[in-house]
Amino acid sequence: MSRKVREFGRTGALALVISSLSGVAAAQPAAEPPGGDVAAPPGEPAGAAPPAAESPAAMPASAVAAGGDALAARFDEILGRPGGLTADQAGERAAATSPDAGACAKDVEIARYDVDRAVSGFLPEVTLLARYTRQSPVDNGSIGPGSGALVGTAPAADADGDGIIDTDADGTIQAPLFTVPMDSFSFPVLLNQYLLQASLNVPISDYVFRTRFGVAAARGNERAARLSEQAARLQAAANARLLYFDWVRAKLQLVVTEQSLLQSREQRRLAQKSLEGGRISRVDVLRAEAQVASAELMVSQAQHLVTLSEDRLRTAMHEPNEGPLSVGDRLSEGPSPDARRGFEQLYAEATSKRLELRAIDASASALRDAGRSLRADELPRLSAFANGYYTNPNQRVFPQEDKFTPSWDAGVELSWTPTRIGGARAEARKYAAQAAQRETDIQSTRDALRTEVMAAHQGIKEAALNIETAQRGLTSAEEGYRVRQLLLQHGRATSVEVTDAETVLLRARLALVNARVDLVAAQLRLDHAVGRDVK
Repeated sequence: MSRKVREFGRTGALALVISSLSGVAAAQPAAEPPGGDVAAPPGEPAGAAPPAAESPAAMPASAVAAGGDALAARFDEILGRPGGLTADQAGERAAATSPDAGACAKDVEIARYDVDRAVSGFLPEVTLLARYTRQSPVDNGSIGPGSGALVGTAPAADADGDGIIDTDADGTIQAPLFTVPMDSFSFPVLLNQYLLQASLNVPISDYVFRTRFGVAAARGNERAARLSEQAARLQAAANARLLYFDWVRAKLQLVVTEQSLLQSREQRRLAQKSLEGGRISRVDVLRAEAQVASAELMVSQAQHLVTLSEDRLRTAMHEPNEGPLSVGDRLSEGPSPDARRGFEQLYAEATSKRLELRAIDASASALRDAGRSLRADELPRLSAFANGYYTNPNQRVFPQEDKFTPSWDAGVELSWTPTRIGGARAEARKYAAQAAQRETDIQSTRDALRTEVMAAHQGIKEAALNIETAQRGLTSAEEGYRVRQLLLQHGRATSVEVTDAETVLLRARLALVNARVDLVAAQLRLDHAVGRDVK
C-alpha cells in the first residue's frame, strides 16, 4: 500500500507548478512603478508611438462575454478530439509497459514453474540404470577334495538299433565304466558383469500427506503472484490516468493564460487611447504594461507545464516523443453519485474487490498448506516398488552363465525416520508464523485501504462543492470585469481597478479549470480505491 500511496503522490509535483500560475496572477504590482518610457508591446520596437486614437465607443459593451465565448470555443477545440488519446488508452499503455508489473509477471512465471514441479510429485518415480562392473579374479570353487575321481557308467548301448539293449553272452548289459576327476566340479568366475535395471516407486503415503498440500501451496503462491501482477498493472493504469488529466489541466490552463494575455493587451491598447484622450494618467498605462508582462510570464509557465506534464505522461506510457498528442476525452461536469454514498458502503466495496487483500490472503493460505505438507516427515512412509532386471550374469541363476537373463521383483515398503520429526515440526512452525505474519499484513493493508478510501471519498465531495463554488466565482469575476471595463471607457474607473478585476477573472477561470479536472481525478482515485477498475 505504501508504494501505491507514493506513486499517487508523485502527481502532487504538478500541483505545485499549477499553483504557481495562480500565484503569479495574484502577484500584481500594488505600488506605482517608477516613471519612464512605456515598455514596448511584444513585437513592437522600443519607443514606438502608440497606435492612432480610437473611440472607446467602438469597443463592444461586454468584452468579457466575447472573451468567455472564445475561451469556451477553444476548450471545445482541445477536448474530445477524434482519434485523440483517452485516459483509458493511456492507462492501458502504461499498464502494459510498467516495469513493476513486468517484474511481477516474472514472479508469476517462477510460481508457475513451482506448480509444475509440485504436480510432478503425483507421478511415480521411475529410475533407469545401466551398469558395467569389472570384478577382481578369485579362485574357482569346487565340490569335494581337489584329488581323486568319481566312477560312473555310460548309458546302455543299442548297436544294431533294434531297440533292444545289447548284452554279453552271459546276459550282462553292455555299459562301459568311466571316471570323472573331482576338480571338474568347479564353478566359473565371470569377471565382467552387466546390469540393465528399470525401477518403479509409488510413494503412496506422500500422496495423502505431502504432495497434495505441496501442490496447493504452489498454486496458492502462483495465485498470489498473479493477483500482485494485476494489482501492479491497475496501479500503473490509475497513475497514468491521473497524469493524463494533469496534462489536460495544463493544456486548459495554457488556454486560459493565453486568453488572459489577449485581454491584457486589449487593456493596454485601451489605456494608451485613454491616455491620448487625457482621461487617465501615464501611471495607468504603465500598470497595463506590467499586466501584459505578467500575463506573458504566465503563458510561458503554462507552456512549460504542458511540456512537463506531457513528458511525464509519455514516460508512464513508455512511448517515444514522436508527434503531438491530442486530447480524446472530455471533462464530465455532472455531480458524482459517490459524493452522496456513505463511507462504510464504499469501504466494504473496497475490501471485497481490491486485489492486494486477495493476494495477501492467497499467500497466507499457501504458507499454511506448505506447513501441512511437512506432516509426511513425521509419519511412516509407505511405498510400492517394482524392478525389472536384464543382467549378465544373472545372480539368481546357478551356476552363473555368461549370457543376459531377464528377471523382476515387486513389493511394498514401509519406512520411518524418527530423527526427521524435530526438523519437520520446526519447519512447520516457521510456516505457521509466516502465515500469521501475512494475516497481520492483511490488517495493515485494510487500515491503509480505509485511509485511502476515506481520502478519496472526501476528495470527491470537496471536488463536487468546488465546482459550484468556482462557477459562482467565475460568474462574479466576469461581471466585475465587464463593469470595470465600461467604467474605464467612461472615465469613471482607473486602470488599477481594471487590472485587479482582470486578475480576479484569471484566477476564477483557473479555479474552474482546476475544479473540473479535480472532480475527474477524484473520481479516478475513488474508483481505484474501491477496486472498480478490477476486471
